[in-house]
Amino acid sequence: MLPRATSAQHLAAEQTLRQRLAAMFGAYESEAEMPDIEANYHAFLRPPAAIDADAPVANSAGWAAQHPLTEALDAAIAVEVTDADGRIVYCNARFCDLSGYAKTDLIGANHRLMKSGRHDAGFFTDLHQTIAGGAVWRGAICNRRPDGSEYWTETSIVPHLGSDGRPRAYVVLRSDISDHIAAHEALAQALDAAQGAAAAKERFAANLSHELRTPLTGIAGFADLLADTPLNPLQADYVIQIRGAAEALKTVVNDVLTFAQTRTDTVVVDLMPTDLRKVVERVSRMVEVQAQTKGVTFACTIDPHLPELVSTDPFRLSQVLTNLLGNAIKFTDQGRVELAVDWKAGRLRCDVEDTGQGFAQADKDQLFRAFEMPADAEGAAAGGFGLGLAISAGLVRALGGSLDVEAEVGQGAHFWFEVPCPEELTRPAPAAE
Repeated sequence: MLPRATSAQHLAAEQTLRQRLAAMFGAYESEAEMPDIEANYHAFLRPPAAIDADAPVANSAGWAAQHPLTEALDAAIAVEVTDADGRIVYCNARFCDLSGYAKTDLIGANHRLMKSGRHDAGFFTDLHQTIAGGAVWRGAICNRRPDGSEYWTETSIVPHLGSDGRPRAYVVLRSDISDHIAAHEALAQALDAAQGAAAAKERFAANLSHELRTPLTGIAGFADLLADTPLNPLQADYVIQIRGAAEALKTVVNDVLTFAQTRTDTVVVDLMPTDLRKVVERVSRMVEVQAQTKGVTFACTIDPHLPELVSTDPFRLSQVLTNLLGNAIKFTDQGRVELAVDWKAGRLRCDVEDTGQGFAQADKDQLFRAFEMPADAEGAAAGGFGLGLAISAGLVRALGGSLDVEAEVGQGAHFWFEVPCPEELTRPAPAAE
């Protein structure tokens, strides 16, 4: 999007016009009583009453003689004046410097002489319709100098109207914004490059996760086979350690893959008739073991009005609940963790509250950024890779909902999410035997 705002130079020119008008037409009681220069340029540029407003504009000397305000404009901004057919009849020194043309080359030439070819036909159609109707046109235009170099100007084209209301000439005010446009384009290119690099990293993470899963599956499989062979107690313990390490690494790999999918909007959501109560109970049984290991109380409350079946993705929903509850237990050393599941009018809401260490509300945004976590109460970095909440937020978005949190240092945290979850009236077909 190119800039369209009035520049400081244009505003300075308007102020100069205001001062000249005050001198010519008398003082005003207040600034608010002065006419709106920007909206009414044509009113202030009309020739004195003694001069025929309908007379064609013939040359630069005639224009300057008829318009005493040109001196104020010349001092502040590049000015060009054309007749109704677009032939240049006046231009000031500032405009010559900007365009790169000598005044003798410009006077009598059509303003299309400077056309760069950057703008399409629709751009000029809009411009010409605006000024032909007597309105002021404002925008950014790219022109070309004689040496082929381009420059951008913030431009105002002001019609000079005859007594019949039709344009007799056009006053063009220009400010050079080439540096601003160059900076704008450089920023856009840098943004594109950064987004491309981010996408490449995410594709790499997804591909790497896929590649790691195959050998991990082999390691876990051979560990299972080894466990079924005669082993002494030490060897059996080694096998247990191998299986545990493989499962832990598999969890990390799956998290990285899911995270990459959420960042590239390639998460597959498989909606199906789901017994939500069973999903919640299965996750609850799993996390309850973790809570008991830490000596933390876990409680789950399920809305009694929950339909027997709803339409959702049970796997993705389980991932979100497991991540939120796992985090709550991880950061709660004593007290409780609670899960509340509510359903109303086709929307599911899940609340996870804990009495853990909490965090400062200022750290909220950091929590949902991948690989970042606030330090714990002792200042040491919390364990894990910092993917759980970023993944959960991405999965909730993929399910069409939103995830949020409130917390206070030392007072625990309260996470909740809502997702569409309409009642499903069609029961799934029984599995074939």
